[in-house]
Amino acid sequence: MFHLLTSGWGVPPELAHALMSYCGGNIYNTFLALENLLDWSRSEDEADYFVFNSDLTYHVRRCLKWEKSEEMKEALTSLATYGFYGIARDDPRVEIIRDNDVGGLVTWRATIIGLDCSLWSTTIHEDALLPTCQSMRIAIAQVLANERA
Repeated sequence: MFHLLTSGWGVPPELAHALMSYCGGNIYNTFLALENLLDWSRSEDEADYFVFNSDLTYHVRRCLKWEKSEEMKEALTSLATYGFYGIARDDPRVEIIRDNDVGGLVTWRATIIGLDCSLWSTTIHEDALLPTCQSMRIAIAQVLANERA
């Protein structure tokens, strides 16, 4: 990814590292972030800076404020560890995680690029939560590690 950004797209190394951290190595999300940055640089906006909303941990911490935080920690730990958590569609954690943009619900019938199909054998449910992106998965792990410290 670093080579693509610096050699292929001509991004300075410092920005390449920031984009890799922010986008978690996702090429499409990195492309969108660069497009936003280019649009901003071409605009007549008076601002001297461009900000990425990089505090993904805020959304994770909001999920942990739910009254059944131990059940939420179980789901979030699985999302951070495996990128997958089998769950019933009507479980209240689904709505909380979805509404905070931490993850989304998928069904076993769906084709999910990059998801190890063997993960479905670890659950009795026909639905599962997946983190919204690799960056969110890292943010979940960071929040949970800080909770334990």
